[in-house]
Amino acid sequence: MRRLLMAAMAATILAGSGYAHAENKTIGLVVARTGDPVFAMMECGARKAAKEDGIELTVGGPAEWNAQQQIPVLRAMIAKKPQAIVIDPTDSVALQEPLREALAAGIKVVTVDSELGGKLGIPHIGTDGVEGGREAARQLAKLIGEKGTVLEVGVAPGIAITDQRHQGFIELMKTFPNITVLDKQFAGDSPDKVAAAIKGALAAHPDLAGIHADATLIGEFTGATLRNLSRADIPAVTFDASPTEVDWLKQGYLDVLLPFNPYELGYLGVKNAEKQLAGQSVEPLVLKGYTAVTRENLDTPASQATVYKFDCK
Repeated sequence: MRRLLMAAMAATILAGSGYAHAENKTIGLVVARTGDPVFAMMECGARKAAKEDGIELTVGGPAEWNAQQQIPVLRAMIAKKPQAIVIDPTDSVALQEPLREALAAGIKVVTVDSELGGKLGIPHIGTDGVEGGREAARQLAKLIGEKGTVLEVGVAPGIAITDQRHQGFIELMKTFPNITVLDKQFAGDSPDKVAAAIKGALAAHPDLAGIHADATLIGEFTGATLRNLSRADIPAVTFDASPTEVDWLKQGYLDVLLPFNPYELGYLGVKNAEKQLAGQSVEPLVLKGYTAVTRENLDTPASQATVYKFDCK
């Protein structure tokens, strides 16, 4: 079903373009972080699309989710002079200038997952982050009986997709008068900072009712911290469905996973870039996303199809 949907959406993207198999076309994919199952899945989708149309695909990305690490990777990609670049920006402001450089060099650009700020006219393919945040709030509110103090832990401010998730989370939590949301804590990619945020919240609020983690590694580190503290009694909701997050879900240290489809983003990002190379205009595309995966439904085919993998099989 997922592949049929992607094929239909790709057909829509390419409809009327007259674009067939490309010859000598090159596209660069710049992910937000290497060694991460989210972006391994994104790369698999991009490679699938590239293979279908004879595109030469080059992939790069920083070792950490950090704009200052991603910018030199992007500039190195620009120096290779691909016809197009598909990128998941790590910062909605800091990436604007190097992407202006790409556009000035005649390179077509598509953003996926996290949007870029400014008015560069770059088409975007992503999910509804605000609705994702609302879904995280719904799930956590249900787990804690719609009362208590909750902690929100994230990567960093300025990342469009997680900023949107925060917006939706706070928006819906305000409808529960008996829930108090503590100030969001940012931890980067550091397990120690995630642990410190959770321990600090517990020290100030021993009756902490629940935790919301806004991205893959934050979810993984939240599960590890709760295991180390022997606190499976604290409900935790997180985004994505990495193998490590799934393990913590099985063990009871995470309670709800909210995966989206990075494979589809990579696939359609390349297809969108192809359309631009064919001289066609493109529109932003918001994909359906965020299905709650729990211990109760984890083994169903629908949930298993959402679990992230490091390979392209």
